[in-house]
Amino acid sequence: MVFDSSANVGGVGAAVTRQKPGRAARGGSGGEARVRLNLDWSDMGYFGTAIAVASRQWRTAGKALRDEYALGPHGPWIIGLIAGSQILYPSDLTRVLRCGRSLISAELNKLSDAGLINCRKSEGDGRQIELTLTPLGMAANARLAESLSDLLDEHLAGYSRADILYCAQLLRDFAGGTPEIS
Repeated sequence: MVFDSSANVGGVGAAVTRQKPGRAARGGSGGEARVRLNLDWSDMGYFGTAIAVASRQWRTAGKALRDEYALGPHGPWIIGLIAGSQILYPSDLTRVLRCGRSLISAELNKLSDAGLINCRKSEGDGRQIELTLTPLGMAANARLAESLSDLLDEHLAGYSRADILYCAQLLRDFAGGTPEIS
């Protein structure tokens, strides 16, 4: 069950409790009916502001690393993706972060120059570059993890793990899904 806080924000109607839905049918091919959420401008503004403010807060967690190593905005997240063995090649980063190869190349150059990552030709496919963390990169990742953990503990202590993961799924759905990373 998910709590709908729109009544706390001045939205239209009373508080509503909903069961976790599956993917709603979308308009387009197949003659499926479009599902209307009936959100008013106030509701949409509340949602949009929450996303903007939350993303700013989330980026703050990586600011110390960005400043210390002169990284761009994706640098700390790339370190985390490599550390989690979720990313092996630069092409994986372009797919997951949804940005161009030139931006990824620039960020990888900064990470490499800072001594945080190693880039080497793949033994299996010499055309691919494999990405790994250096010991300094692993230490930077541990600092980022601590910063994120502190941020979540401070701001979301009253929520369950299930609530937080449901929120993450909601945001992924809103973003049009995110490529799965293995």
